[in-house]
Amino acid sequence: MATGWEAGSMVGHEHRVQALAFSPDGQRLVSGGADGKVILWDTVGGHIVRTWGKRGRAVASVAFSRDGKYISAGCQDGIVMVWDTATGREVHAFHGALYAVSSVAFNHNGSRLIGNGGGYRHAMVWKLNGE
Repeated sequence: MATGWEAGSMVGHEHRVQALAFSPDGQRLVSGGADGKVILWDTVGGHIVRTWGKRGRAVASVAFSRDGKYISAGCQDGIVMVWDTATGREVHAFHGALYAVSSVAFNHNGSRLIGNGGGYRHAMVWKLNGE
């Protein structure tokens, strides 16, 4: 059986990392932490590209859109954020979830975002890009 090895580490969160996702091209990584930060990393150099932080409570889930242009984060306080990866601009902030949003995912063309979390028996769907 082949074994792996640690290729490096990335340090940037003040508390534990709770969510990770690679960009579609593998060049970036997004992490969400118990410290409320969302960090965009360069996977080649291992450095921080951008940090969004301390909005609401801990980050429970993160996702990249299929084209890599957007990042979403589901938070423990029920807020779902969407940012533009190139500019860092906040594109959407969805409120109204009563529980932590522990999973988020974009659809195939980035026009919708779906989320779910503890206490829900259904998924929440948000429209993006003025659809």
